[in-house]
Amino acid sequence: MNKFKINIDSGAKKIIEILKYNNFEAYVVGGCVRDSLLKRAPGDWDLTTNALPQEVMDIFKNLGYKVIPTGIKHGTVTILIDKNSYEITTYRIDGEYENSRTPKDVEFTKSLKEDLKRRDFTINAMAYNDLNGLIDYFNGVEDLNNRIIKSVGNAEKRFTEDALRMMRAVRFMAQLEFKIESSTLNALRSLSKNIGVISVERVREEFNKLILSNVYYMNELKYTGLLHYFLKIHMNNYEFIKELNYEDFINKSSVSINYIKENYGEISLELILTILLYNLERQNLSEINISEEILRIMRYDKKFILKVKLLIKFMKKEILNDNKDIKYVLRDIGEENLRAVINLKKACLLNETEEYRRIKEYELNEILYKLESILELKECYVIKDLKVKGKDLIELGISPGKNIGEILEYLLCKVIEDNKVNNKEKLIKIVEKNFIKVEY
Repeated sequence: MNKFKINIDSGAKKIIEILKYNNFEAYVVGGCVRDSLLKRAPGDWDLTTNALPQEVMDIFKNLGYKVIPTGIKHGTVTILIDKNSYEITTYRIDGEYENSRTPKDVEFTKSLKEDLKRRDFTINAMAYNDLNGLIDYFNGVEDLNNRIIKSVGNAEKRFTEDALRMMRAVRFMAQLEFKIESSTLNALRSLSKNIGVISVERVREEFNKLILSNVYYMNELKYTGLLHYFLKIHMNNYEFIKELNYEDFINKSSVSINYIKENYGEISLELILTILLYNLERQNLSEINISEEILRIMRYDKKFILKVKLLIKFMKKEILNDNKDIKYVLRDIGEENLRAVINLKKACLLNETEEYRRIKEYELNEILYKLESILELKECYVIKDLKVKGKDLIELGISPGKNIGEILEYLLCKVIEDNKVNNKEKLIKIVEKNFIKVEY
């Protein structure tokens, strides 16, 4: 037994105990071991075992657990315990990789060392159980202590096997604030063009994790060549942005994002991308809609893209320090988005001159004060709060159809201009005067 003690999750511990009772060995492995040693809460608990996939399935099915053959071809089975899922993979040796993504076939083995040898980085190639303690064949603990990301074995081979590992290396830099070991970094830079064979969805997930951790490390994507090759392969208008000052817009974005984190707690992926793309567009002098193209090629879903585009649009728009203008913006984007835009504008002011920042911060605080007043007084800025409804218009003799909506929009504008007009009798008079023909 070595000196390391990890508090294994109860479900993972139960799996290890059940397999041990059935004369198999099992360990928690990979990221959960790394995070535990770093005193970080693991996101999930993966396990590895010398039991074959079918043996794992039979054991746990017989005990009444739900078992899912998640990746049975590659030895992975998922077991559900107390509504939590645990992936258990049989010790294996990977065969030749196809398209720098997945092994064509695998060979199951009884050797834990052989299984750990196939993993990406030394800090992810450690295993643990309470009986045998920490298993660390490749000096992962030493690299954790030295804050280094280093490939297991030959770095070029690891990155050639699965090119996504290059994105993972930079993502771990951002999450852990580690450095990439020199030979690993050299291999990464020399093979960075291979990122083009990886699906956009897989790259996007690593990119999301990176920017949610620390946007500053996007500079490393630029330095390693990963950003260059990814955009060059997928972007029609790459020529318009390849000469942009990436370091400047990334550093400015980092300042703004850190402001949001420090003042408002966690920051969503939508807001991070809004800041990044807003700062990118400020450098782009062409008529090309760079933001939309980047969101599209990264294959974010339609709802997500619309939200980010909306926030960028109102980041660019000057909101007047005026109740009417504030209510029109509320009508267009809602309270949550308006608050987000105000906070984003404040964050981006950190990159401006002190005098300009002081003036604009005052204006934004005034807008926020007036917003609170509008909400407290329950002033109307959406159709549903009008004192006249569609059925009232129909009762006045207006035919059902899209003209009902158009009249309600017209009335809303009148109410936004003067909230006192939001009275059923007054609104009906406006309708009668402007939309109902009187025959003599």
